[in-house]
Amino acid sequence: MTQMKAPHVSVVLPMFNAERYIDRCLKALVTQSYPRDRYEILLVDNNSTDGSREIARKYPQVRLLSEPKQGAYAARNCGVKNARGEILAFIDPDCIASTDWLVELTAPFGERATGLVHGRRIFGNGSSLVSLIAAYETEIAAYIFSGTAERGFFGYTNNMAVRRDIFEQCGPFLETARGADSVFVQRVVDRYSPGVLRYAREACVDHLEITSLREWLRKKRLYGRSFENHRAERLASGSLTIRERSLILGLTVERRHYSQTQRALLLGAVWMGNLSFRYGRLRGRHPKWRLGNSSAAKS
Repeated sequence: MTQMKAPHVSVVLPMFNAERYIDRCLKALVTQSYPRDRYEILLVDNNSTDGSREIARKYPQVRLLSEPKQGAYAARNCGVKNARGEILAFIDPDCIASTDWLVELTAPFGERATGLVHGRRIFGNGSSLVSLIAAYETEIAAYIFSGTAERGFFGYTNNMAVRRDIFEQCGPFLETARGADSVFVQRVVDRYSPGVLRYAREACVDHLEITSLREWLRKKRLYGRSFENHRAERLASGSLTIRERSLILGLTVERRHYSQTQRALLLGAVWMGNLSFRYGRLRGRHPKWRLGNSSAAKS
């Protein structure tokens, strides 16, 4: 029996002043367990002024491109235009992919019905509060991207893969400051149905930027503003009900055997996160605070 070849994958990575992280990110990408002749890495520099480009040049396996229009989504669109793969995989420079990341992220595409896959994001150390939050977010993503959810769709381009033909139908990304990944996922759902979504729990990236509760809450505020700015495109998605969120919280606690103290900490953090998201939405409704399409995007 002839073994099928692994699909050819184009890994698209935007970069803007990522000197702090880019070496670790690229090192993880060039040492993937995926067949080396079946994937390419496209690093799109977005007007970096630090030492990022010099670091990137140490990796001859990486194609270094440039995108003068400021914004991570403009850089991602540039990468896609230059990509040769049948599967497009997205990651950010402040993320370290696990060794089997590409193997796990592309595995669901063995099923023809699969069109778009998200992997798992981890942050914090094993005993920290932010690691409890990461576990909760894992269960939310697993629920949303199960292929059976009916609402609450969102996206994140620091761990996502999509069939090229689907991207050509539903892309390119809006070249806005934030939230274009969620808008893209909504377009895919609207065109093809939620049944094309999958979640790859073992396709892990370590999100280095999230190191504290404060940083996570800042992100929640930004997500709230982004949601409000793209509310028209996201209306069809709706949001998870309180009952659904409670069930997911309970599942998180049960699966990881959290103590009463850990459960209380997680519940408090989730409550603060919801408040931060709502606060971000309120800020997004004020014209003075809206995110402009030409703003620089930090992923």
